[in-house]
Amino acid sequence: LTTPTASGKSLVFLSISADILRRSPEPCVLALYPAKALIQDQLNKWREMLRPLGHNPGYIDGAVATSERPGILGRHRVVLMTPDVTHAWLMSNLQMPEVHRFLSRLGLLILDEAHVYDGVFGTNMAYFLRRLQAVTGNFRLISSTATIGEPADFIDDLTGRRPRVFSAEDDGSFIPEKTILLARYSPGNSFEQLIDFLVRVAHGNMGCFLAFADSRKMVEQIVSSIARREHRSPVSDE
Repeated sequence: LTTPTASGKSLVFLSISADILRRSPEPCVLALYPAKALIQDQLNKWREMLRPLGHNPGYIDGAVATSERPGILGRHRVVLMTPDVTHAWLMSNLQMPEVHRFLSRLGLLILDEAHVYDGVFGTNMAYFLRRLQAVTGNFRLISSTATIGEPADFIDDLTGRRPRVFSAEDDGSFIPEKTILLARYSPGNSFEQLIDFLVRVAHGNMGCFLAFADSRKMVEQIVSSIARREHRSPVSDE
């Protein structure tokens, strides 16, 4: 799935996972996210989708104690994990009954944000995925990526499987009209002008928008400055 942001890629693999659980009491689903923050971000979506079917997703990342992990695999048919934990813990405990049972029943593997698996990280991930396929049954695979060049070749190299690609041409989601604003700073404190601009856009009834910064530190500075500005005084309509 290489359709644009907010086109419904998550809904595709969420609904397929729900259908797998509904059709048979056996198959399990493993969803791999490249960072544990992404797992926490996606958990509510999984819970909302699976709750009507009487299921609840589990998750295992580096913060989950090793003593609790077998129980999570035993209780949940859908488990969200990071590749690091899957490689370092899951693949090192294949003899464990809960691990063996889960992997032997694996019906669907999901690779979300697969474009992250590039360079050295991607090479390690490719080797890991081949090891995983060697110790499991015949599972389906769904990958979700940002828009990238040659997605079929990329996933083929990563997984060893030739995928069917759903690209931007297949995107049927509603795409609202977008406005691009070019802001020119006047001489002075450019950071304060940026904060003032973002606050005025937010209060200008222009709809939702995204603001990007070139580092996490800058994002934190912008957020804290906007919070102080909003707390100090409301923005005028002028």
